[in-house]
Amino acid sequence: MINMRIAQRQEGATENCIQSCLDCHRVCLETLRYCLQTGDQHSEYGFIRLLLDCANLSQMAAKFMLLASEFHPRLCELCALACERCVVECAQFTDDERIQHCATICRQCAETCQDISTIHVG
Repeated sequence: MINMRIAQRQEGATENCIQSCLDCHRVCLETLRYCLQTGDQHSEYGFIRLLLDCANLSQMAAKFMLLASEFHPRLCELCALACERCVVECAQFTDDERIQHCATICRQCAETCQDISTIHVG
């Protein structure tokens, strides 16, 4: 009975993380497009590259979880790291609502991915 509860908790956490990753993927790509259109500080190479890395890692993490890959906990750990860095970089755009929304979504993804990497590895 206890093992079944643990399995249900893990399944619920995984489903939540998959959705967070898919949301992060979408929002990072939308933010990337917005930043390229806006120009100036928004389109600096390092920030654009980080948004793209975050989008790609979150999509890959979702795929690996959907496939129940043995590597998904490690990938979630890496995704959490990229998302956390994205949140930090987004902080410099305090007056930009769209980038702050991206930071919020990345923060949620980082938290759920960190949970998954802890549940399945730790």
